[in-house]
Amino acid sequence: ILHSGSHFFDLLTFLFGAVRDFTLINQGENLCDYDSDPDCVVTFGESKVFFLSSREDNFKHFSVEVIASNGRLRLENNGLGKWEPLEVHPLILGDMRLGAEAETINCDLSRVQTEVMEQMALAMNHQQHSLCAGECALRNQEWISQIIIESKRQ
Repeated sequence: ILHSGSHFFDLLTFLFGAVRDFTLINQGENLCDYDSDPDCVVTFGESKVFFLSSREDNFKHFSVEVIASNGRLRLENNGLGKWEPLEVHPLILGDMRLGAEAETINCDLSRVQTEVMEQMALAMNHQQHSLCAGECALRNQEWISQIIIESKRQ
């Protein structure tokens, strides 16, 4: 959770607000003295986010699924995203369902470093940017450290 988890924590803090609390589900795999892969629920602002680990022996797997009051956002390992807005259910009166038409969000992973540099240039020129502030990143690292310590106690 220490390395890849920090990126997700920063993204989720940007989307939902600061970390408020966490609950350990299970201790997961002990990766080394300073890192582990626990399953946990983390509260970001008013949103609860489940972190479920997967073994990376043969491949890396990262996916995010955000269930919101107006639809579902899915981001996959390959940089492909899908937004599925809600629609009125055609058969059940007063019910909603995920729409049949999903909007594809193409995230070009070959441009990630370029996009980070563009955001850094904006920040250095005192323009609006989407970078995580250093203070926020350090607070998130403190939460991650608490999760790791708690997982090693069990």
